[in-house]
Amino acid sequence: MRTILPAVAVFASVFLPSPFKAGDLRSACSDAPKHHTEVVTSGKHTYTVTMGGAIDGEMTRDPVGYWAYDQYWEPNLYVRIENIGDETAVNPWLLRKGRPDTRTVQGIVSHVLEPSMSEAERARRLWEFEIKNRFHATTEDHEVDDVIKRFNCYGYTLCGNESKIMSDLWRGAGLKTRRGFPNGHSTAEVYYDGAWHLLDSDESIACLLRDNKTIASEEQIVRDHDLMKRTHSYGPLHDDNPLGDETSAALHYYEGERSGEQPSFTRHTMNFSLRPGEALTWAWNPGNRFHGKEFEGKLANFWNKRWRLIANVMNGELSYTADLTRKSTLAHLASDGLELRESGPFGRALYVAGKSGSVVVPVKSAYPIVGGPWGG
Repeated sequence: MRTILPAVAVFASVFLPSPFKAGDLRSACSDAPKHHTEVVTSGKHTYTVTMGGAIDGEMTRDPVGYWAYDQYWEPNLYVRIENIGDETAVNPWLLRKGRPDTRTVQGIVSHVLEPSMSEAERARRLWEFEIKNRFHATTEDHEVDDVIKRFNCYGYTLCGNESKIMSDLWRGAGLKTRRGFPNGHSTAEVYYDGAWHLLDSDESIACLLRDNKTIASEEQIVRDHDLMKRTHSYGPLHDDNPLGDETSAALHYYEGERSGEQPSFTRHTMNFSLRPGEALTWAWNPGNRFHGKEFEGKLANFWNKRWRLIANVMNGELSYTADLTRKSTLAHLASDGLELRESGPFGRALYVAGKSGSVVVPVKSAYPIVGGPWGG
């Protein structure tokens, strides 16, 4: 966690108790949660929560595949960070040991890769990491073309997003990329060992040449569709589907010149500040889900109401208790026609100086804010 002092932040975690036996999983989920609180007064602070037991969240979920996994038990219900000091806390962040710092492309790349890796290893590792950290769904907008938004805010993508995400990750690792030319699909290729290679993170596909070692390029798949037909489309968790493999092969047909690369739309940052009295909560409580917007007509209930989207999207909360009697609070607000008085009918407070007055509370968040009317 990093702040600019002299801010004071409080981390509060809520988690289910343990140890418990595997057979007690259902009863454990209904037990009263435990709370753990840390007061942070320095720029970097480390703390440890000992869960105990032999079951954790990763053990009690479906395998990670093309779809969103089902989470059967969530050990951590929520984490809340609140600024209880008098100064603004700048860019507070919670980093879990062994997990990437997803606030930048370079933070993700540095977590996945080792300096000693070859270009082939870098390309493959980033592709595998992306597959394990996304699922196939969409709200039919361009929000998840941005790597930072995809990793920190949404989690889902379609092929048109994935080709851009993979290109940004590969470029962040110093690798050259090239756009693909499939029909009704979107891909990107990566260059290493003197050749281009197609690693499709959307359909979890890597086709091998006849040596059963070298990953083929899209151009090589166009010339030899059997390279795709003998590949397990959508990953090993899907059933064998000859028709699906034929379909995947048919997407690759373009025999013309290949040039250009997928554009980068990564602009977002997770930078934010917590004003005195402001708090951010990351929640994983299964009872606290956001189902997203609904589509109209033939698309109604097609994507957003499918389980694969709502199974992985949870609400958080940005809350602000603005003490209007403190000058440190008023510095972050826009007031008009008001003045802070030490005494009056209501004691120390803001009072209207003339006939009318107003206070505007700006709201800034690194996360999307939901819950209001669509388009409002």
